[in-house]
Amino acid sequence: MADIVIIEDNKTIRDGLKILLESVESGNNVKTYPDCEKFFSEEKGIKSDVILIDLDLPGMSGIEGIKKIKEKNRSASTVVLTTFDENENLFKALCAGAQGYVVKKTPPKQLVNILRSIIHKRSHMSAYIAHRIIKQYSAGKKKEKRLSKHYSAHELEILSKLAGGNSMGAVALAINSSLEELQKIIFEIYSKLKYNCDCKN
Repeated sequence: MADIVIIEDNKTIRDGLKILLESVESGNNVKTYPDCEKFFSEEKGIKSDVILIDLDLPGMSGIEGIKKIKEKNRSASTVVLTTFDENENLFKALCAGAQGYVVKKTPPKQLVNILRSIIHKRSHMSAYIAHRIIKQYSAGKKKEKRLSKHYSAHELEILSKLAGGNSMGAVALAINSSLEELQKIIFEIYSKLKYNCDCKN
């Protein structure tokens, strides 16, 4: 059972996701909105377990929406609905405070599993995103010092392995960890990213 919000201007996608998420667990409470303005006008407290948000919205963008959600409730879990998982706007959304993302063409069962993970403070990361996080600190000769200032040695090892193209399963095995524990660490890396990110790099 979970309180879920979907902010998506495409009615077909919005309604399809609502039907899917309500059918998986009968106790799920799913609310949908076509834009951020409608969402903020009705959701004053922002107490949902997870908020799925499209980036290319009319009016207030998804990135600005994520920033505002985090201002109102720092602990709110936001998930980007994206067409592509190698996209600069996706990275900017993660910098804004999103703790994960779902590609719109993701098979239903996998999509549901991703959302369940994020509700339990676990997330996944692609090679592209890991590379972009590392790239934030690539300017100048003090790259390693700048990275270690924000991320632990364990987190840096994970980022390096993911950026190198290793799968989540392979990384978990390499660091002698379960996949769930790795997902928890990645969720924390995303949480740190909001406060350490310079998306101009």
